[in-house]
Amino acid sequence: MSDAIRCEPDEHCPSGVAAVAGLQGVVLAFWRPFARRVITPVVTGTVLMLIAATVLPVALDRVEEVPADAPDAAGPTIALVTLAVFTLLFMRASGAWRLWSPLIGIVTGSVVAALFGAIYAGLAFLPKLTAVLTTIPSPVMGAYILTAVGLLFVEGVRTVMQDGLDAQKTMVVGVAFSLGVGLDNQTIFADLLGGTWGVLLDNGVLVGALVA
Repeated sequence: MSDAIRCEPDEHCPSGVAAVAGLQGVVLAFWRPFARRVITPVVTGTVLMLIAATVLPVALDRVEEVPADAPDAAGPTIALVTLAVFTLLFMRASGAWRLWSPLIGIVTGSVVAALFGAIYAGLAFLPKLTAVLTTIPSPVMGAYILTAVGLLFVEGVRTVMQDGLDAQKTMVVGVAFSLGVGLDNQTIFADLLGGTWGVLLDNGVLVGALVA
C-alpha cells in the first residue's frame, strides 16, 4: 500500500481508502517510466538553457535603470563592480568569504551606486524588509541576475551532456534552442491562430521543451 495513504494496524481502514491507495500505486507504476522517457536530460537541460536566455534581457535592462541625473557610465560601472567582486570571491575565496560572496557583491555595488548618486531615495518609511529589497540599486540586481542566469545556462549545458551528446541529440538541442530563443517575445502564432493556443506557441520555453 502507498505510504501516502495508509491506516495504522489498530485502526479501521475503509475499503475506499484501500482502493484509492492501490490505484495510486498503479498510476505511479505506469507514470514513472513514461516520465523518464519524456522528461529526459536533453529536455531538462534545454529548458534550463532557454530560461536563462529568456531572463538575460531582463538582467541587462536592469543595468540601465538609474536615476535620470546619474552619469551615463553609472549603470555599467556599478554592475561591473558588483559582478567582479561576486565572481572573484566565489572563485578565489573559501569558507565564509565564498559563502557570503553574493551579499558582499551586492553591498559593494550598492556603495558604488551611492557614490554615483544612483540610489533612489524616499524609501525610509517602508517596512524594513521591503526597504532593504527596494533600495538595492537596479544595476546591482542586474549584475546578480546576470550571474545567476550564467550559472543556470551552464547547468543546462551540463544536464544536456549528462548521458553523452551524439549527432541526433546535438541536432535536437540546437533546433529546440534556436526555435525557443527565436520565438520568444514574438507574436507569430498569436497572429496566425489567436486565442490561447497562439499565446502558448509564442512562448519560447514551451516550444523549445516540446521540440526537445
